[in-house]
Amino acid sequence: MTLPSAPILWTVAGLILIGLEALSPAFVLLFFGLGALLTALAVLLWDMGVPAQLLLFAVSSVAALAGLRRVVRTIFSGRTKDAQQPLEHLERFEGSPGLVTEAIAPGMPGRIKVRGSFYAAVA
Repeated sequence: MTLPSAPILWTVAGLILIGLEALSPAFVLLFFGLGALLTALAVLLWDMGVPAQLLLFAVSSVAALAGLRRVVRTIFSGRTKDAQQPLEHLERFEGSPGLVTEAIAPGMPGRIKVRGSFYAAVA
């Protein structure tokens, strides 16, 4: 039995990592998935040994994480353009369990996590 080629392995690994990101609100696995997909493309275009592939994967993953994480978190964080603007459609969260992640004191906002997303909260 022969093993699948390196581009196929890197592509499958990248897609699995990107898919696993759906289960994690941390926005980290996505960038390692992108690094794996970039490595798959590079291995497809150029003959690379395993050490070079691993180095490219590590460098591209860290570069994607450093360069794109803030952009992606801003897109998916649910923040409004105007922090004073009231959020709409809050009734969908009514009755949902939440977790306090930063203490909420009277007059001092804290943070809560509801359905995998973080929100500012006041008492």
